[in-house]
Amino acid sequence: MAKIAAIVEGDGEVEAVPVLIRRIGLEVSPLSPPTILRPIRVRRQRILKEGELERYVGLAAARAGDGGAPQAGSGRPGVASLPPGGAA
Repeated sequence: MAKIAAIVEGDGEVEAVPVLIRRIGLEVSPLSPPTILRPIRVRRQRILKEGELERYVGLAAARAGDGGAPQAGSGRPGVASLPPGGAA
């Protein structure tokens, strides 16, 4: 079963994102919806600092465990790292 650990900015998103992901998950895969973990809240000023996004992606991946996405920069197929400056 897939696990999803989201990274969000605001308090409202902590409550809203799991509901939204759950609804999408039920539409995509009604027989095996994903497990949605409590989102990790990070202030914008912090996430924009060099290396912080990668750190929080690593934390989210660790929380999700084997059912989560691999960490960016892990060298695994389909996982991209952000270029310098954080813009995709």
